[in-house]
Amino acid sequence: MVSTRLLFRPSVLFLFGCLSKVGVSSKDCKCIPGDECWPDLPTWAALNASVSGSLVRNQPVAGVCYRGQDWAYNAESCDFVTSNWNDATLQAESPIGYQYPRDLPCPPSLNETYGRCSIGDSPVYTINATHHTHVSKGIKFARDKNLRLVIRNTGHDMLGRSTGFGSLQIWTRYLRTGVEFASSFGLSTPPPLCESAPRWSGPSISIGGGYEWGEVYKVASAHNVILVGGATPTVGGIGGWLTGGGHSFLTHDYGLGADQLLEAKIVLANGEIVIANACHNPSIFRAIRGGGPAYGVIVSGTWRAYPTQNVTSHSMSFVAEATRNTEAFLSAVADIYQESVHILDHGFTGYGVWSLSGQLTNPPFNTPTYTHTLLGLGKSKAKAERVLAPIIDKVKAVGGLNLIESVFNEYPTYAAFQENNFFTNSSAPAGVLVAWGSRLLDRQALTADPTALRNAIRTLAGNASEGAMNGLIFVGGGKLFQEDESSKTSVLQAWRKTYVHALVQRMWTHDTPQMGVDALQNDISNVKTAALEKLAPDTGVYMNEADVRNPHWRRDFYGEDNYLRLQEIKDLYDPDGLFYCSTCVGAERWEVSETGALCRK
Repeated sequence: MVSTRLLFRPSVLFLFGCLSKVGVSSKDCKCIPGDECWPDLPTWAALNASVSGSLVRNQPVAGVCYRGQDWAYNAESCDFVTSNWNDATLQAESPIGYQYPRDLPCPPSLNETYGRCSIGDSPVYTINATHHTHVSKGIKFARDKNLRLVIRNTGHDMLGRSTGFGSLQIWTRYLRTGVEFASSFGLSTPPPLCESAPRWSGPSISIGGGYEWGEVYKVASAHNVILVGGATPTVGGIGGWLTGGGHSFLTHDYGLGADQLLEAKIVLANGEIVIANACHNPSIFRAIRGGGPAYGVIVSGTWRAYPTQNVTSHSMSFVAEATRNTEAFLSAVADIYQESVHILDHGFTGYGVWSLSGQLTNPPFNTPTYTHTLLGLGKSKAKAERVLAPIIDKVKAVGGLNLIESVFNEYPTYAAFQENNFFTNSSAPAGVLVAWGSRLLDRQALTADPTALRNAIRTLAGNASEGAMNGLIFVGGGKLFQEDESSKTSVLQAWRKTYVHALVQRMWTHDTPQMGVDALQNDISNVKTAALEKLAPDTGVYMNEADVRNPHWRRDFYGEDNYLRLQEIKDLYDPDGLFYCSTCVGAERWEVSETGALCRK
């Protein structure tokens, strides 16, 4: 087998010249390849020397499949890439591999003559940062040379924030200074007097760099503690998950990821490395907790940790006996949405998914399918059976359905649950083209009008040929509704009344005609997501799992008043807009020109 590391070749840095796309530079546009202001090879070489030889000239993951182009063709590597294209680790270990790419300018193919291969809108160069100073020097270089800058860890990005034509990227995946447990927390630089100091003296875990949640959970388990982190183990611990708010199996019990951060180390737009907590640099500390990734580069963070507890879980799957039973299936799904308030109010949380096209269980079914895993932290099996009995009975009572599974399991610790649960021990297929939409649903949306709820679910379902998949994320209520006034975050306030995060997606392939892609995206944005907004007009959206085409992203991702406060913080710490990214604070001040350059409006 060919190692995926062979696809990531620092040695190719100076084998190629600039990209051929020509732009017209100006003081209001970032420099791109072909501009007179684009750095020459000696300048890139000097940067490479200053960052310990960690500068990489990016090559598409599938570039090894293309002969006669700029990329290093290798038949054996191509076979490996094509066979493992949807593997999350393969994509994460390439500087420009993506979990959810916006397009595929270099699709995997065993046919070496297939089309052309380019990096598209991906960054041209990457600093494979392994030290904080690499981050600082990369930031200063981009600022001084007027380059578009991209910050990336694992590439779990649905909004195109890890891409940028003609850009320099700082890659923090291999910036690793350790994952450390402390039995009691104290600020790194305790002030003599600070009324805003966190009221937390319990255990904590510090994440130093680009570790994935799966790696962090191993440290937590070794010390018999738990922490609020991503459900998918390959998501990065610090980065977009945190700055977007971060939901988890444990959100009901302890709050969002943004509620857990006690302290962070951040590299600012001027290259300075600072400590941020409730007492030092409090405004940027508030901003990075739910206010999006637009203020600096987080290189370490310290999380609250909690003693582990026993877990009782419930796994349930049911399918329609035939496609003619679709309406009965959707009625049962609507019952689960409506009962989610009861389920969460009694302390059970989890993740579910459903689709008219099936293919969600093992073995798979071709008829409409629903499956979920719920958990009760510190709950007994007897309580789980009592709380969930109403929804199980409702599913059983619907004609035309087969209840494939309804099983309760008990685990001595949360780590034991994680090891044996599909939703926490696997990663979604990577490298896929997908359009997303979502909405946060409150009690009103879920219980006030059953007919409106049922109509919204019918719209979300579409028809089986669409292959639409819907996520029913039971994450709300409980501690989520109780924000600590002494440590306020910047998360969208609609989270504080949310019970369910509703998610819908559709996928396409790289050879889908543009007309088909446009129709699919229109269906997600203007039909399915619109139905969710109609159901819950006064809530908003979880920004990390959202429709990038949302024209009201300021309101729906942040809230207008919150956005204005965040814009002030942005202007204080990044007045020149160096940390631009799609739908991030300040993004409305920029636009992409016809040449691909990022230009100030």
